[in-house]
Amino acid sequence: MSDSRVSKESSASAPSGCSTQSNSSANISAPALEIRLVDDERALDALAEDWARLADGTLGPHAGLFGGWDWNRLWWTHYGHLGTLHVLVLSAGGVVRGIAPFYHTRSRLLGVLPLSTLRFVGIGGDTSPDDLDLLAEPAWRERVAETVATYLLDGRLVERVELRDLPDDSVFAARLVALANARGIAEHRRVASRRVGALPDSVEGWRAASGRNARKQRKRRLNRLAELGESRFRVCETPEALATGHAALVRLHRARRESLGQSGGFDSPDYVAFHLDVMRALLARDELRLGMLMLDGEAIAVEYAFLVDGTLMFFQTGFDPAHDKIGPGHLLMNWLIEREIDAGTRRLDLLKGDYAYKDGYAKDSRRSQTLDLCLRPWLSRLVRRIRRGLPGRTS
Repeated sequence: MSDSRVSKESSASAPSGCSTQSNSSANISAPALEIRLVDDERALDALAEDWARLADGTLGPHAGLFGGWDWNRLWWTHYGHLGTLHVLVLSAGGVVRGIAPFYHTRSRLLGVLPLSTLRFVGIGGDTSPDDLDLLAEPAWRERVAETVATYLLDGRLVERVELRDLPDDSVFAARLVALANARGIAEHRRVASRRVGALPDSVEGWRAASGRNARKQRKRRLNRLAELGESRFRVCETPEALATGHAALVRLHRARRESLGQSGGFDSPDYVAFHLDVMRALLARDELRLGMLMLDGEAIAVEYAFLVDGTLMFFQTGFDPAHDKIGPGHLLMNWLIEREIDAGTRRLDLLKGDYAYKDGYAKDSRRSQTLDLCLRPWLSRLVRRIRRGLPGRTS
């Protein structure tokens, strides 16, 4: 971006008041944070090692996946046409302490008003992952959050900052909102939740916890499956099997959506190609769990799941609507869960969408938030009044 306050060629201090900001997580004598802008792919690729280091385990499994290098770099490969890179690299003492992975695009506020907008890399178009956030060394998290929040609000690089699906406990989100309110900027915040839970240490424990009715229903479904022909469950563990599983997922997901009169994520070539590349990257790290339920040699259900940092995460499902009555998606989900319990996995995350069927798998909730800030105070207050007046809106 040509209008940035920070040169991409050299480091510069953060906006006034940020570079010397201290807090409880960083000693007051620590070096000042400096910000460097990355706005081209060559410089982005040079960040791969630091990006992976910051994402790996410092913010939990979701940072390692959706905030990780592979997801974000591959997303930019397929969706970079949506805007211009605006990645902020925060360093101190010659070491990268944090990365703010943004890109600059255009959006229409309330579907009408066109505004220059900053969003997280990794989301946009027809992609919608969970839990995107800044990446930072744990001891520097609060200082990085403070510095980036001040940079965005003082720099006024764009007219709008729209950050979707931040973790509910995001330090950056809390600091951004506090600073925005202090400057007379009214934020719009939406909260969503999804089902998560602990897994027992045995398959027997999992089945017992599911309840008698669920066990009986599963048995009936398995009996019906057996009556239909020869069936087997499998996980794609080779590049060749992955290609087969990916093609089946696309086909079955589309078939299921069409049977409901809905469109789906796998409708666009970008989405299909992006997830094929993500699957390949995760397979190489043994973090992909692409499960298939086969009936007489044909796939009737595919589950696209991840195993990251000991958490099994279900991302997307496809199944043949002709076999809806036997619940092929549920049979495959249960099989994958039991397989991972045997392997020692102890956490389950059903990701975006708090749907009723998920109650049978996990009882706890994890919240995320979407923040939408117009950086012109008068406009933000006007938009808030408009939103309050819209049907079904309370904020």
